[in-house]
Amino acid sequence: KSCNDLFKSGKTTTGVYTIDPDGLGAFRVRCDMETTPGMGWTVFQRRVDGSVDFYRNWIDYKTGFGNLSGEFWLGLGKIHRLSTSGQNVLRVDLETFEDETAYAIYESFSVGNKSEGYILNADTYSGTNKYIAINSLNACIQK
Repeated sequence: KSCNDLFKSGKTTTGVYTIDPDGLGAFRVRCDMETTPGMGWTVFQRRVDGSVDFYRNWIDYKTGFGNLSGEFWLGLGKIHRLSTSGQNVLRVDLETFEDETAYAIYESFSVGNKSEGYILNADTYSGTNKYIAINSLNACIQK
């Protein structure tokens, strides 16, 4: 159902897995099993080396693009499906070209459906730099 569920079932290696978060059909995701000891995270955006152009049209952001083993955007439709059941936690990790790092955690997170315009809901922040995290999220999620 989720990367965290996979971690709890013994799959503790970061990589690409197939999940079905809501019973509406399985899809492949990248699971990060290393960032937080004892849990797995479902990654919906990964940028590491600039190999994928993120200057895309709205359809690409709805459906997703890139390669789950490299740089990618999972897609707003899938992110909505990931965030519809239960309470979801969002973690944003950032690193500058000067190797400075920051993170933000939102204890309550969801993305609305297509008719809601894929609106982002994130609340209860903790971390090292909420302004960088919020600006990055808005740049990626807003139309």
